[in-house]
Amino acid sequence: KNKIQMDASSGGQPATTQWEQLWQSQTTPWTLPGPTPPLVSTLALPVFASLPSTTRVLIPGCGAGHDVVAWASSGKIVTGLDLSDTAAVTARETIAKAGLSGSGRAEVLVGDFFEHTPDGLYDILYDYTFLCALPPQLREKWAAKCFALLREGGILFTLIFPIGEFEGGPPFAVSVELVERLTKQAGFEQHTLIYPVTDSAERRLGKEAVALWTKPTTTTKAHV
Repeated sequence: KNKIQMDASSGGQPATTQWEQLWQSQTTPWTLPGPTPPLVSTLALPVFASLPSTTRVLIPGCGAGHDVVAWASSGKIVTGLDLSDTAAVTARETIAKAGLSGSGRAEVLVGDFFEHTPDGLYDILYDYTFLCALPPQLREKWAAKCFALLREGGILFTLIFPIGEFEGGPPFAVSVELVERLTKQAGFEQHTLIYPVTDSAERRLGKEAVALWTKPTTTTKAHV
């Protein structure tokens, strides 16, 4: 249930055109009607609430843009990224409805995460329903790209979902242990872990965990 049908010729990964077709047909069972509840509650924590208004956030696979709005409304500068043109249009509409168009705090780009080359590095990268949409063979590449896109001291915010054991996807099953292995292999250090998440959307209860990872500074690395 709620699995997305793949074209076998794509090796299990939907091509850009396949994601676009899903958005055009409104076959997006992963889309929630508003900001992700665990994100909203986590943004209220001091680690995020105390960050300056110049904080830059990247959200790959931003979809309908509700979490772009949540981050921007918390006072951060947010870039949403999606493969689908239709998803990007939807996200921009979400941003407009929130009164954030032209604010300089929320933008949505169309593009491939693995080819994303920003003008400057990000302070935070937020992943929710993105890692689980990637075929397993791209997971190490995902972690390495997250590391490359963040400044030293930057935070990788993973809202890990769907936690469980099942075959096939997307979404593909993930776990806290999997994300810990991937991030540490890429060079991240664990910042904090909040588990279990108690304020998930109803159909996701018991299947989510919040984990924050930090890209070490050069000084930190020297003492490892």
